[in-house]
Amino acid sequence: MLRNFILIFFILILRNFVFAQDAVEDSLTSVLLTSKEDSNKVKTYFELIKIVKKYDFDKATKLAKEQLTLSQKLAYPWGIGKSHNALGLIETGRKHSKLAIEHFMSGGAAFDSVKDYGNLSSIYSNISMVYSDGSIFMTLSDKVRNDSSIYFAKIADRYNEFSDVDSLKKLSNKMFIYGNLS
Repeated sequence: MLRNFILIFFILILRNFVFAQDAVEDSLTSVLLTSKEDSNKVKTYFELIKIVKKYDFDKATKLAKEQLTLSQKLAYPWGIGKSHNALGLIETGRKHSKLAIEHFMSGGAAFDSVKDYGNLSSIYSNISMVYSDGSIFMTLSDKVRNDSSIYFAKIADRYNEFSDVDSLKKLSNKMFIYGNLS
C-alpha cells in the first residue's frame, strides 16, 4: 500500500515537472516569434536550446543554427560562441566527435576574440570531455589528432591569462587538458 502511494506520488511530481518544462518551452518559442532581431533574441534562443537539446537533437540543431545566423548578422561574439557550443554538445551527444570539436573550436575563437574567459573555459572543458574518451581520439585522423595536440598546447598556455574567479574551473580543466596531452 505504501509502495503504491510512493509510486503514484512520484509519477505526479514527475508529470508536473514535464508540464512545467513544456510551458517554459512554449513561452520561449512565443517570445522568439514576436521579438525583434537583437541580442535578447539570441539569448532567448540560448535558453530554448538548453531545454530542447535534452530530448530532440534535430530541433535543437535547427534552433542553434538560427541562433548562429542571427548572431553572425549582429556580429555578436557571445551568441556565436554559445551557438557553436550548443552545436558541439549536440554533436557530442550524436557521437560525431570531429564535428563537435570543430564547433567547440569555433565557439572558443568567438569567446577568445572578446576575452570572455569564463565561457572559453567551458569550451575547453567540453573539448576535453570529447577527448577524454581515448577510443574517440584514436578514431580520428592523424591530422586531426595532431591539430588537437597543438590546440591543447595553446589551451594550456592560455590558462595563465584566466582570472582568479575562474581558478577552480581552471584547475579541473587544466587536469583534463594535461591528461589528454600525455
